[in-house]
Amino acid sequence: MKIQFYKFLFFCVCPLLMQAQQSGYELTRADSLMGQLTIERYAYDVTYYEIDIEVFPDEMAIAGRVDMTFDVKHTFDRMQIDLDGRLTIDSILIEGKRLAFTRDERAVFVQIPRLIAGNQHTLRVHYRGRPKTAVNPPWDGGMIWSKSNNDKHWIAVACQGEGASVWWPCKDHLIDEPDSVTMHITVGDGLVAVSNGRLRETTERADNKKTYTWHVSYPINIYNVTMNIGDYVHFTDEHVYASGDTLPLHYYVISYNLDRARRHFKQVHGVLEAFYHYLGPYPFIGDTYKLIETPFLGMEHQSAIAYGNLYRRGYLGQGIPRDMDFDYIILHESGHEYFGNALSATDLADMWLHESFTTYLESLYVEYHMDYAAAMRYLRFQRPFITNKNPIIGRRGFNWYKKISSTDQYYKGAWVLNTLRHMLNDDDAWWHLFYHFFHTYKFRPVLSEDFFDFASGYFPIDLYPFFCQYLYSTSIPRLEARLKRNSNNIQITYQLKNIEEACADLAIPYHIDVDGHRISLLLEAGQKTITIPLFGSGDIQWPEDQYLIDLAITDKKKKKQ
Repeated sequence: MKIQFYKFLFFCVCPLLMQAQQSGYELTRADSLMGQLTIERYAYDVTYYEIDIEVFPDEMAIAGRVDMTFDVKHTFDRMQIDLDGRLTIDSILIEGKRLAFTRDERAVFVQIPRLIAGNQHTLRVHYRGRPKTAVNPPWDGGMIWSKSNNDKHWIAVACQGEGASVWWPCKDHLIDEPDSVTMHITVGDGLVAVSNGRLRETTERADNKKTYTWHVSYPINIYNVTMNIGDYVHFTDEHVYASGDTLPLHYYVISYNLDRARRHFKQVHGVLEAFYHYLGPYPFIGDTYKLIETPFLGMEHQSAIAYGNLYRRGYLGQGIPRDMDFDYIILHESGHEYFGNALSATDLADMWLHESFTTYLESLYVEYHMDYAAAMRYLRFQRPFITNKNPIIGRRGFNWYKKISSTDQYYKGAWVLNTLRHMLNDDDAWWHLFYHFFHTYKFRPVLSEDFFDFASGYFPIDLYPFFCQYLYSTSIPRLEARLKRNSNNIQITYQLKNIEEACADLAIPYHIDVDGHRISLLLEAGQKTITIPLFGSGDIQWPEDQYLIDLAITDKKKKKQ
């Protein structure tokens, strides 16, 4: 019954707690129109997009059409699609019939002949204009209009927070992933256009322009649909898994960086090997793995990872411990192919399922190639970036992502997972949980509660108060302990403090080492005392690298930690 009670708290109390703790922003009508799953959106499921777009670099403009094939779930005569107001809609048609529409912020409401549940239709939208230019990509979404060092146009897209409708008309909600997408990108000036999936054909036009046709054969988050245009050269490699299966690797880099990229991208093999160990083969093997050099830092565009880390270690040369030598962008964005692209959140509020799990994967890469101690050191290196400014899980039904997202979705969330691992105190069970959660939910949108329920099956305690505390509030629990020592034993009186009222039943299995012997404690709000016999000098190791818990330890023979 307690589990059911805490599920009630999650749906009722915890969101209110989260909302009360968020500050510094207001949810607008535009946020609501973008984030809510209204009946005008819910009534249909998109199965396929065909995007045909021409890019005009000198004008920083685009023009084209999008065909959206969808299944009718519930009979309707009005539907919502989305497109940024900077872009003009020339026409919307279904089966050749022109449709009336109105625009409200980014929402486009289309009046449509009554469509009957169970049928499939294709909507066509012709549009054009100058899309929003990203000022600080990838954090600020839009088009990136740049030039490479050889004065060639270099164009890209980043729209995770802004939404795909910043540059093409679509149903801009995470819950609806198309089964496949085809992109036709027309460019001139000897430029090359690269998108997601596999290159199907390149067509030369009479006006000396080329159309590149790419096809994605897996479900895809629409913010992952991308295009990259530049003075690209292409080279390939192949990763061979321990099973003997092979994964084609494709690299598109600016022409003058070819030799540098050939050397630097060899580390992709180590990344894929580590992820295979924990999660299995690359999830989009049929669409191949690609790195594409971009004029911005990076993004996890499915099977077309944007790479802009300047061929440096870490995060532009920093951001990782000094004794570690790997490219953070290759590692992190490749991790998103598992968590974020294959396993995808249903709502922007649940984006920690993308960022926290991928950041935790970074530490597993370190553990695989170095050792457990190095992985804990890697996480400790990231802990100072935890801000506790806003809860990790946001408010559902609103496009809040850009307004309150912070590094806590990365680093604090990774520490939450690390804490769960050590609470379980059984690595075989933890790796089983981690692997099977991914494979149970890949290729379909997932809610945070799906992970809560899945993880709960591995623990003897109720995990809902844990998730309430760590994901819906900004309060870090504090362990207060007083030690009394004598010649025979150590008496520890301990209590968990700083617990949110809504999460009052929080219980954390906690493990300390006393002279090399493991001692288990159950941390709760109530005060407890345990007496431990001396096994030697009475040296106690508190697991600071294993739990996201603040420590306040008073030891009569030691200074306060």
